[in-house]
Amino acid sequence: MKVLGISFNKIIVEKKNNPIKEISRNMEFLDVEKVSSSILKDKNELVGIKFKKTIKYEPDSAVLEFQGSILLSLEPKKAKEVFKDWKNKKIPKEIHEKILNIISRKVDI
Repeated sequence: MKVLGISFNKIIVEKKNNPIKEISRNMEFLDVEKVSSSILKDKNELVGIKFKKTIKYEPDSAVLEFQGSILLSLEPKKAKEVFKDWKNKKIPKEIHEKILNIISRKVDI
């Protein structure tokens, strides 16, 4: 699995003056799609995964929300597995964990 890019199309930050006692994080995958490109010449398939990551500072202190997409280059067998699992709105565990770590490094404060 190669990560070719990550982009954000929505970033929301809301801060209030309440003291922070707890931080909660939530990651949600919104869509998975096959991406066509003439740039790559190898046998791998391009897979785009849309996501939403929310970080809440409780009680009602702040909220950060990031929406975007990540572009992956996957072996055809892995890409097929991703699309098969996505029919049940799931991502294979191995890929899920890698994507979660990549996005968390970009957005966690």
